Amino acid sequence: MGFNYTGVEIREEEYNRVKDQMKDWGMSFNFILGDSLSYIPNENFDFIFTCPPYYDLEVYSDLKDDLSNANSYGEYLEMLQKVLKICYQVLKKDCFAVFVVGNFRNKKGELEHLNGDLISQAKKVGFKLWDELIWEGASSVALTRCGKFEKNRKSVRMHEYIIILKKG
Repeated sequence: MGFNYTGVEIREEEYNRVKDQMKDWGMSFNFILGDSLSYIPNENFDFIFTCPPYYDLEVYSDLKDDLSNANSYGEYLEMLQKVLKICYQVLKKDCFAVFVVGNFRNKKGELEHLNGDLISQAKKVGFKLWDELIWEGASSVALTRCGKFEKNRKSVRMHEYIIILKKG
């Protein structure tokens, strides 16, 4: 669409896949192999879009600053707050940061309210909650687990939240 774009990806295989896709599409943009805690740009942005790891549901790398390697959910939220602070610092005034997140069950089967926790952490660094949308995007895995409700009495998440934050 003619915009300048900067992307940060922690997984080398995903980074390489995107680089190959850029070649196929004849595109080029600033793309960094790294993590959001160590890459602090010296420019400001009009818009931020991201989908952070859902704690330890999927481990992205073995890097120390990878959010998916946090030792506890509390540590994960502290790391997430640091990412939010960086986002706030590099975002231009009156611009938006969009986070796609979903609530999830931890290894004990307890529901973690990542949606609300992200909003709470974002407000601590100065963001204003501008909007919250529900995106229905059930995976095929979720659909296969629906029939197990009677056994484990846990519903299956069939949606994610699109959290829209504004820097005032």
